[in-house]
Amino acid sequence: MNYKNKRIEELKYQAENKDLIASQKKLNSIRERLYNTYGKNRLYRLLSPELNTRMQRAKDKFDAEYNLNKVVMNNMMARAYEAIEQELIINKYAPLDKDYFYFYSDHHKQKFIICFNEDNINNAFKEFEKENVIVLTLKEMIKLINKDFIKFKRLTHTLQGTIEEWK
Repeated sequence: MNYKNKRIEELKYQAENKDLIASQKKLNSIRERLYNTYGKNRLYRLLSPELNTRMQRAKDKFDAEYNLNKVVMNNMMARAYEAIEQELIINKYAPLDKDYFYFYSDHHKQKFIICFNEDNINNAFKEFEKENVIVLTLKEMIKLINKDFIKFKRLTHTLQGTIEEWK
């Protein structure tokens, strides 16, 4: 099949599935906006237990019934993400700025906000005070690294390895 025939088939598919394509674009748009604004991992930790349960049920239904009616399932998930967005706005959770990085440590069972720019540390404390997070600057983290760790890390660079635990 040459390029022209492939393109004709693609255009036919798009014409037949306008609603599906529109619903997918809407779902992807709102999901990506939320992930980029609040952070993918942080997003679900900010939700109330009730909304978190409702979201999990919606995801389960989406997975189970997607092939039966894709447009309806896409629209359902888009509404679910809109409900999340409304809750975050109502509860006044601060969006992640490009100067911040959110990280949850399973090892410490703690949420961290890493502030890349030291000048923004006071803003970070104010913005994230509701979330029970530890705010660190990148400079603080670098100061905590000892020489043995740096020496060991240099050795792992040749293996392109990552360190899972340090004692």
